[in-house]
Amino acid sequence: CQSFTKLDAPSLVAVSGFVNCEKLKDLHLPNLNKLLFNVFGSCISLKVVNLQKVTEMSVRCFSGCKLDSLILPNLQLIKYDVLQTKEMKMTKICKIEEFLIGKYIQIDCRVFNKIEPKQLFGMLKSVQLEKIQCIADFADPYDPNPFDYDHPCKFCDGVIEYRFDQLQQMQTFLQKVKTQQRQTKQLHELRSVSLQSQHSITKIQSQFK
Repeated sequence: CQSFTKLDAPSLVAVSGFVNCEKLKDLHLPNLNKLLFNVFGSCISLKVVNLQKVTEMSVRCFSGCKLDSLILPNLQLIKYDVLQTKEMKMTKICKIEEFLIGKYIQIDCRVFNKIEPKQLFGMLKSVQLEKIQCIADFADPYDPNPFDYDHPCKFCDGVIEYRFDQLQQMQTFLQKVKTQQRQTKQLHELRSVSLQSQHSITKIQSQFK
């Protein structure tokens, strides 16, 4: 798919196998409802993705990408895929500048347990944390001591709260940095206006000498 620039498949409800399509820029998948593991991995030309009917996504469906905007208004669930190779686990999850969802999303607790906070922040930094609910909804078939996964996660032993605290701290830090940058820009603009005014006054004064 090296020469692929657009994926136009209105009837598809699930897709896979578009890894490393580096020229892919446009997705027209109006009926897609699931984003599977690594489906658009390393599709580095993807910037804006708008999929109105997607309700479920793998945390690594856009692994290695950097999206300006991911719009999933009906997203309900972010899954962690247990059947991954060591190489796949090393792949970074997607960075998303603007992640637009509906009222809330549920996230498999293993996403928080197994992915470092810095990566999670890169993905979730624009999502209000109160919209996120941690769940233990998927049993690992290779887990010798499986839990009952039919209710919100009760097995995190503080780990999820710790991860949320870290994400909140990062979010607060980012907001402070943005505020400082905005204030610095305003000061520079005021200084520039002041210098221009002073230059105009000096010019006028020189005309009357």
